[in-house]
Amino acid sequence: MLETFDQQVAEAKAVLAGIAPEKWNDNWKFVAGGQAWINESKYEVWRNWVLNHQIHHRAQLGVYLRLLNKPIPGMYGPLGGRDVRGHISVDKYPRAKLGILVCEPL
Repeated sequence: MLETFDQQVAEAKAVLAGIAPEKWNDNWKFVAGGQAWINESKYEVWRNWVLNHQIHHRAQLGVYLRLLNKPIPGMYGPLGGRDVRGHISVDKYPRAKLGILVCEPL
């Protein structure tokens, strides 16, 4: 399954790279039952209906993995001192035992 996903991601990247920037402003319409449900620029459709939807399902996967006490793969980098359930690691931040939350600079 992962091989298929990786292959399809590579194909999608190639298609997206081939789209001229000005084409992202073209309108895209989704019509069903004679009603337009989506009527936006291609960029807005990509951002709102594709990327946001993918982010939503990635977050759902994270919920299920946490419920199973499984490690969460880093999406945007390391987990920042948190364990697989999202709790602050007391090994990395000993003051967390006292209920003191530590904010790290970005």
